[in-house]
Amino acid sequence: MKILSVRFSNLNSLQGEHHIRFNEPPLSESGLFAITGPTGAGKTTILDAITVALYGEVPRHSSGRNIREIMTRHTGECKSEVEFLAQGQQYRATWSLRRSRGKATGEFQSVHMELCLVNDLKPFDLRPSDVPKKVAEIVGLDFQQFLRSVMLSQGDFTRFLMANENERGQLLEKLTDTRIYSQISMAAFEKFRAEQQKLGELQRQLQTDQLLTEEAQQELTAEINTLKTALEANQQQLKNYSEQKAWLLNLSKLTSKNAITAAELALTQEKDQAWQPHRQKLAQHEEALPFQSDLILLTESKRQHQALAQALSDLQNQLPEQENLVKVVTEKALFAEQEQQTAQQKFTEAEPKLDLVLQQDSRLHEQLTQFKKEKTVLSQAQASVQKLKEESENYANQLVHFTAQEKELSDWLTQNQQDAELSA
Repeated sequence: MKILSVRFSNLNSLQGEHHIRFNEPPLSESGLFAITGPTGAGKTTILDAITVALYGEVPRHSSGRNIREIMTRHTGECKSEVEFLAQGQQYRATWSLRRSRGKATGEFQSVHMELCLVNDLKPFDLRPSDVPKKVAEIVGLDFQQFLRSVMLSQGDFTRFLMANENERGQLLEKLTDTRIYSQISMAAFEKFRAEQQKLGELQRQLQTDQLLTEEAQQELTAEINTLKTALEANQQQLKNYSEQKAWLLNLSKLTSKNAITAAELALTQEKDQAWQPHRQKLAQHEEALPFQSDLILLTESKRQHQALAQALSDLQNQLPEQENLVKVVTEKALFAEQEQQTAQQKFTEAEPKLDLVLQQDSRLHEQLTQFKKEKTVLSQAQASVQKLKEESENYANQLVHFTAQEKELSDWLTQNQQDAELSA
């Protein structure tokens, strides 16, 4: 049996119509190919489409009502069609399921299956339930044997490996068509046993019968010699058939092992291919690992640069306010000094007036006290401005240092740009 193509629509997660031709390039020229993809991509759906068209069943749904779960949700119909080559003829098996009026909310209708030859496209006169039996008769495999020998999808490969020796031997006998040799071997053994029985009967007759004439003895002797010769020939033929059977069984086992080894090799190559990007990334990571400390230093420098820049910006934003405060305090101090001078002048002028002396003296004392307070505030403001200037200069010096260090590390990172993403 050889699967030529599969066409299906609205099965599981693959909505719409899909068509795969295994008998056309590039699949027909690849020899060996794998169905790969992430979980949920629809890999198993392709295998489901093949088995449901041939046998009306899929491995992950039991026959009957659950087979309806294969239809894509929110659709009104689904279909699968497989063309395959068997016994020198090209067949087409079709499976379909509809909801009433083709609406997604309609009731499920009966499953429809049919089988025909591709050259005339006239369906066989079969009921839908008889199509899987006819397919099994044509390909020589029922559904379970097909899963274990042809499909081997996911867990079914393990099921084939875990089958007992008798079951696997029967399956390989069907696959390699060695049943004829078993039949020939059985026929030769039956003939050998029949000839032995004849020889035994003749020997018993010789013991019980009366003495024969010389001519009859010669005839019986000739017949015995002929039977012995035939017996030896049959024994030799039986031996040859047994050797051929053993050789064919060994060939079948070797063929099975070769198929298993090829499947395991394909899986290993697929896993190796899947790990290739990780392997490349690991190699690049190992190459860039010695520079990880420099990259961390660069990142920390950038962080400190940003912090210093923010602190400098805050100080620069505060500086106008402090300068304005100094200006205001200075003006107040000048104003207080002018008032003190004015009051001193007035005190001098009013000295003769004794009744105003105490009042002027009190006012002068208050103005002197206020002047001292304003002068203290001025000194504090000047000291604060000086401190802010010193901190600003310190931050500016640190900013220049980190800017130079950042430029040096940035130049290095530019030269090693291909390793930048490995820090993750």
